[in-house]
Amino acid sequence: MVAIVEQIIITILVAAVVVVVKEVALAAAAVVVVEVVVVEVVLVEVAAAAVVAVAAASVGSSSSSSSNSS
Repeated sequence: MVAIVEQIIITILVAAVVVVVKEVALAAAAVVVVEVVVVEVVLVEVAAAAVVAVAAASVGSSSSSSSNSS
C-alpha cells in the first residue's frame, strides 16, 4: 500500500516537473522571439536613417554642384 502511494507521489512530482520545464521553455522562447523582433526593428530604423542620410547627402551635393555650375 505504501509503495502504491509512493508511486503516485512520484508520478505527480514528475508530471509537475514536466509542466514547469515546459512553461520555462515557452517563456524562454517568447523572450527570444521578443529579442529578435526588437533587433529587427532596430536594424530597420538604422537602415531607414542611413537611407535618409544618403538622400540628404545626395540632395545637398546636387544642389551645391548646380549652384557651382551656374
